[in-house]
Amino acid sequence: MRDRRLVQSFAGFVIVIVVMAGGAPSAAQTAWQHDPSSPGDWFVDANWTAGVPDATTSAFVDNGGTAEVTAGLAEASYLLVGVNNVGAFEHSGGTLGVGAVLGLGMTPAGVGTYTLSGGSVSAPTEYVGWFGGGTFAHSAGTNAVGGALEVGASSGAVGTYALSGSG
Repeated sequence: MRDRRLVQSFAGFVIVIVVMAGGAPSAAQTAWQHDPSSPGDWFVDANWTAGVPDATTSAFVDNGGTAEVTAGLAEASYLLVGVNNVGAFEHSGGTLGVGAVLGLGMTPAGVGTYTLSGGSVSAPTEYVGWFGGGTFAHSAGTNAVGGALEVGASSGAVGTYALSGSG
């Protein structure tokens, strides 16, 4: 089991490096650039370096800011929150569809937070604290994971999935 987790962790780390370098699995990428002093609307092009993500885009929230979805359909191939810095995602309504990985706290320096208080999110794989710190606060709405949900996925990672309310 330990060897399997080590291989999965290493493979996951390689994916993060490749995605951050602009290579496969998703060549299109965009990074959150909204002012970190207040949450910003996911659907505003100016909040992203390359426009609003779609199902073919890797999206990074890593500038100390908070991306927010309150209604509508948000999509990304990869949504990585807190890659090398701090990032947050607030979800109170609407739907988020992630095609590959939803990851929080991707590297040892990364801290990512996802707050689900309404709406729904779906992803094949979710990492809450992959190599860094990750928190998923789920008080309402639906989180549908198609495959693996890993909390504190690798050695040294800190992950918390807090389920409360009607979540």
